[in-house]
Amino acid sequence: MYLPLFPFTRAMSQSPCLHEVLTTATIMSKFCEEYVISLSRYCGKTLRQMNMGFFKARYVRDYVAAAKLKAAVIWAAEIAAVLILGIVLAVGYGKITVMQEGSMDPTLNAGDVLLVDRMAYRFSTPKRGDIIVYKTGDDKKASTHIKRIIGLPGETVQIVDGYIYINGKQLDEHYGNEIIEEAGMAAEPVTLGEDEYFVMGDNRNNSQDSRVSDVGAIHRDELMGRAWIRIWPLDQFGVIKHE
Repeated sequence: MYLPLFPFTRAMSQSPCLHEVLTTATIMSKFCEEYVISLSRYCGKTLRQMNMGFFKARYVRDYVAAAKLKAAVIWAAEIAAVLILGIVLAVGYGKITVMQEGSMDPTLNAGDVLLVDRMAYRFSTPKRGDIIVYKTGDDKKASTHIKRIIGLPGETVQIVDGYIYINGKQLDEHYGNEIIEEAGMAAEPVTLGEDEYFVMGDNRNNSQDSRVSDVGAIHRDELMGRAWIRIWPLDQFGVIKHE
């Protein structure tokens, strides 16, 4: 902090004797006037700087708060849009189903919530490797099942020594890598009819599928659709890979 004390020193040096009181008084009066002016200017500048700093800090805080609010609003809008889109797709285009069993481990796990593409097979033919959702029976309360297509219409499926053969040739697959312990009906050649599909779970030794007489081959009209998107759990959200 600088204050103009120099005029005071100058005033004292210009008072060589006491009888020059008038001259000294005049000089001191001028000093006081200059000092007050300088002090006023200094204080005014300091106050202006303080005010500018206050308003600048307040502006920064307001700007940061507004930016955070904007980001939160955008995030909430995106979440709402995703939810609305999911509802629209589920009602108009797909169907939500829950994986009730562990027959598709590790590809799909019990408790996974899936969105099924109900339109998939209206415009295309089911392919080997597709993960499909089907319902046994016409009853609305009939349970849904999720398996993978192994055999296609007209093909002959057989399980020999724990491996799958299609038309006498061993199936080259990268899912269901464990050796099959129970061949079931497929211990003998199973020839599929028109619009019939041989399905199995990826968890080959813990799956009730086309190897079991109670299930058998699945007809195309029993197919509800193709597994499309896993929507739960959230850390595994995404489009389901079929191959």
